Amino acid sequence: IFIFWLNDSFSNMIPTTVAKQLIRQEMRKNRRALDNQFVTQASLKLFKNLKTIIDKYENIAIYYAANNEISLQPVIEYLIQTNKQVYRPIAKKSSRIMEFELVSDTHEYDIFVDENYVSNQTIECYNLDLILLPLIAVNASGYRLGQGGGYYDNTLANNKTTILCGVGYQWQLINNLPYDALDVPLHIFANEQEILYFT
Repeated sequence: IFIFWLNDSFSNMIPTTVAKQLIRQEMRKNRRALDNQFVTQASLKLFKNLKTIIDKYENIAIYYAANNEISLQPVIEYLIQTNKQVYRPIAKKSSRIMEFELVSDTHEYDIFVDENYVSNQTIECYNLDLILLPLIAVNASGYRLGQGGGYYDNTLANNKTTILCGVGYQWQLINNLPYDALDVPLHIFANEQEILYFT
C-alpha cells in the first residue's frame, strides 16, 4: 500500500542519521493512517506465518505493539498457552542496554521501568533462542531501522547465538535503507504476507 524510498543519488548526499530520520517520519505517518481492521487482520495473518518459527524454540522474547505497530498479542497468547518461556524487554532511561524479564500472562507492559527496579527473573540475551523485534523499516539485506534509541542494537551487539526476527508489515520492507556499522542485522523478517530469511 505504501512506498517510500530514497534514490541513490539523494541518499548519498545526506548523512545517514538524517536519512534515517526522514524515513522514520514517513513510515510513522503511513502507519498512523492504517485502520483498526487492517491492523487486526494483519496481526492474525502474522501469527499464522510465525507459528512455524516459534514452535521450534523455547525461550522467546516478545514486544508490545504501540502506535499501530503490527500486534504480537495472538502470538503472546499462543506462547503462554503452550508453556513457552516468554520474556519481555525492559529498559531504564539511564542505559541503552535492555534486560529480558520472564512474563506469565498476556498483560501489556511498558518497556521502561524505574531506575531502582530489580527483577530476579531475567535471562541473558544470548540465552534467548529467539527475539521478536519491532521495526520502522527493513531492507532486503536484513538491516532494521528502529525507533532511534539504539536499545536493541546496543543490547545485541555481541550476541552471536540468538535468532533475531524482525516483525512488521510487508510494506515496511523498503529499498535504499541506510545503515551503519553499529546496526545489527536480522536473520528473519516476518510479516502478514510472508517470512523472509536473510543470509
